[in-house]
Amino acid sequence: MLAQTERDVAALEAERQNLSVGDNYVSKLEELDAAKMELSRASALVSQIELRISVIEEARRELLGGISKVDLSELRSLYEQSKAYVPDLQRSFEDLVSFHNTMIYERVEFMSRDIPDLQRRSSDAQSALDVLVRETQELSEELSLLPTSEQIDELVNELGEKMRQKGEYEVRISQIRESEARLEEIDADIDACEEDIYSPEHEQLVREKVVQFNKRFSQVSQELYGETYMIGVDIKTDARSDTRYYDFHTVDLNNYSAGKKHGEVLAFDVAYVMFADDQGIGCLHFILNDRKELMRGNQLLSVSELVGRCGCQLVVAILQDKLPEGLDLESKVILRLSQESKLFRVEELSA
Repeated sequence: MLAQTERDVAALEAERQNLSVGDNYVSKLEELDAAKMELSRASALVSQIELRISVIEEARRELLGGISKVDLSELRSLYEQSKAYVPDLQRSFEDLVSFHNTMIYERVEFMSRDIPDLQRRSSDAQSALDVLVRETQELSEELSLLPTSEQIDELVNELGEKMRQKGEYEVRISQIRESEARLEEIDADIDACEEDIYSPEHEQLVREKVVQFNKRFSQVSQELYGETYMIGVDIKTDARSDTRYYDFHTVDLNNYSAGKKHGEVLAFDVAYVMFADDQGIGCLHFILNDRKELMRGNQLLSVSELVGRCGCQLVVAILQDKLPEGLDLESKVILRLSQESKLFRVEELSA
């Protein structure tokens, strides 16, 4: 698209050079454009000054309309009655009205100071505007007399549009090239990371960490279930993306009941908190788990004691009849729900 646009620009440039138009046309066209710009500025200046004068005049009318024109004779009796109740009144009602009106006249006089200067500026700006209007009209008439003026205008507009398209294509191509260069840098960084992550040295480090984790994992599972759970790790390659990854898996999952399988997950979570503390890894010291009704009562008691020793909080949702005897309900149960007392009190809202 860029190449085609460049060919169009070259063809239009050649066509413009072949037109039998003197240099005077181009200079006149530039002069007309400059005159139109100056005309626009002068018109804006005149409008601005006239608006300023109009605002001041409007403010003057509003202030002068606020001058009190009350009948003083009618209010004198009212003022005398007020003076009987407040004998310390030092000013007459006429004085107050006169002071009020004097303040208004002073404000009007202050606001009116700028009007002569604004009117002079408006007159000068209007004169300059009239000159520019005449110059613009004369230039337009001169250009209209040239036989190829319309052809030049169309050609210039078309050439300008092609130049705009050319600029857009160049910007897009530049952005694409920058993105491609950045992607190449990222790919190189990823390749370097993969070489480091899947190097024999790093693989050995991962396996050492797995051994250290399995110490805690087997300890927790042995205490809870009397069996030893462990995880293993292998490096595999994804068939679709052809990328390598570490595959962590539980060792020997044969003949596990549903409750034991959920217990294995819980044992893993508890073991990881203990492992993170051993390694100095920051982690949250609470565990959210579900479906604990699949575990036996003695296992729930054991896990309750275990998480307490490792400074961890275990949050579970369980049915009332699945709670084992010997569990300290007062200190362990945080929230009770039932058909009459549902979460967020939805039964009260529906009623």
